[in-house]
Amino acid sequence: MSGHPPVTVLVQGGIACGKSTVTRLLTERGATHVDCDRIAHEILETEEVKALVAEQIGAECVTPEGVDRSAVAARVFSDEAALALLESWIHPRVRERVQVALREAATPAGTPRQVLVIDAAVAEKMKLTEAYDLRLFVKVDLATRQARARTRGWADGELERREARQDSLADREARADFILPNQGSLEEAARHVEQFWTTAVQPLR
Repeated sequence: MSGHPPVTVLVQGGIACGKSTVTRLLTERGATHVDCDRIAHEILETEEVKALVAEQIGAECVTPEGVDRSAVAARVFSDEAALALLESWIHPRVRERVQVALREAATPAGTPRQVLVIDAAVAEKMKLTEAYDLRLFVKVDLATRQARARTRGWADGELERREARQDSLADREARADFILPNQGSLEEAARHVEQFWTTAVQPLR
C-alpha cells in the first residue's frame, strides 16, 4: 500500500443496536463505509457461490430470482456444519474486498488520511480485526434490541439464536476503544458520534 493507509474504524455491537445509524453519522463527517454485510450479499449472488449453496446447503435456497436469504438463514442458523460451510465460501472473499478498499483509500504523503468505517458483524470469524486503528462498540440493552428486532418481523428468540453464533458481546465491548451508547434519540447518538470523531478519529488523521 503506497502513501498513508486510511484510519480504520471497526463498528460492532449486538443485532439491532443501530450500527447502521452510527455508521451513517460517521459518513456524514467524511468517512467511507465498507459494508461487509452488503459485500457478503453480493458474493452470495455470484454464480459460483449460488451453485455451491444449491448443491451443498439446499436446492430450495436458490430460486430463479437468486438466493433466498431467509431460507439460507433458517438452514444455517440451526446447523453448525452448514453455517461453517457457508462462511468458508463467503468470508475469504469479503476479506479480499476489504483489502482492496484499504489499498484504494491510501492517500499521498503530506495529505490527511482517509477514514474507513468497517461494519462487520462477524469480524472475528472473518479475521478482520487484526489491524484496526479504532474499535467502536455500539451499546444498547437486550430488551431494546429485542423490541427493534420485532419491528423487522423477527420471531421471539431469533435475535438470541443468531447472536449465539457470534463472538460474545462482552468480549467485543472489552476490546473496544470507545463505547457509544445508542439507547436514546438520534440527536443523542449524533452527540456521541461527534465526541468519538473529535477525540479519537481526528487525532489519527
